Amino acid sequence: RYARATYIQQWYLPLSKDYTLALNGDLGLGRGWGGKDYPLFKNFYAGGIGSVRGFEGGSLGPTDLDGNPLGGNRRFNAS
Repeated sequence: RYARATYIQQWYLPLSKDYTLALNGDLGLGRGWGGKDYPLFKNFYAGGIGSVRGFEGGSLGPTDLDGNPLGGNRRFNAS
């Protein structure tokens, strides 16, 4: 048993007739429920298309000894 929540917010602010400022925020949190651990297959990852461009998918954050991404039970991205 676990609980998982995500929240995504986007704001668009017109600067002029030709330009608009876009701000994005992404928040995720997961916890085990009833004394259970949070399942590893539900971990959050950062990096790659849709989170942080210019990085390989899942490459940001903790890794194991072999360099494989572990993810985590929380995430915050802003751009």
